Amino acid sequence: MPDTLVVSPHLDDAVLSCFALLTGDAPCDVLSVFGGRPVPPLVAWSEHAMGFPDSDATMAARHAEDERALSGLAREATALELLDEDYLDGPRPPEAMEAAAVHAIAWLDEHPGGRLALPLGAGVERSRVRARVERVVGERGGVSPHPDHVHVRDAVLGALPDARIPAVLLYAELPYALSGDPGRTARRLARRCGRRAQTLELPVDRAAKAARIALYASQLEHLAIGGRRLEDPSVLPPVERYVSLV
Repeated sequence: MPDTLVVSPHLDDAVLSCFALLTGDAPCDVLSVFGGRPVPPLVAWSEHAMGFPDSDATMAARHAEDERALSGLAREATALELLDEDYLDGPRPPEAMEAAAVHAIAWLDEHPGGRLALPLGAGVERSRVRARVERVVGERGGVSPHPDHVHVRDAVLGALPDARIPAVLLYAELPYALSGDPGRTARRLARRCGRRAQTLELPVDRAAKAARIALYASQLEHLAIGGRRLEDPSVLPPVERYVSLV
């Protein structure tokens, strides 16, 4: 297996969705994209939901949780200073994602034969407004793709030259992958890239993965599947699903 850079939109997605890669035989680095803190600090949806006084406290806790959860799993972990969508007043400008694409391409240049693991954007597709509302009042008929995940995926895929597309592995994210059809999303992306989607399923040690997920204390209440929390090993799927664009 080649060296892998797991591009994690938030400070938990690598462990939630790529545990099989992180615990595999090949070295993994992690790039967390939305690790920034608003200046001045804000009190947004995240703070109300998690009980933090402001965004500084929220992000400090999330960085600390991610560092503990990735300890011994990631060879190197880097976080960019881009802001989570909760801290934005309006749509994210496309050029704001350039840093993620630049970092990912630079990593490929430094690791010949390496590959990128990008979020698939799994979930039931809905309008941006409906997705935001459902994050507050609860999902109706499945979880929508997280817009931050889609931004990361499209920014990096869009910046890669065609010859580099086969070096991409798309991962179906928890909990979004449990809603809708990840395969349908993968096939649509493959057609867009002029490629074919090839599915790969990797088994995971559910007890070990659940123990790492439990370190994300601030997030656990919001990562439930049908009311069952992901730090319960029996809730986790026995395999993680990935898609190569070949």
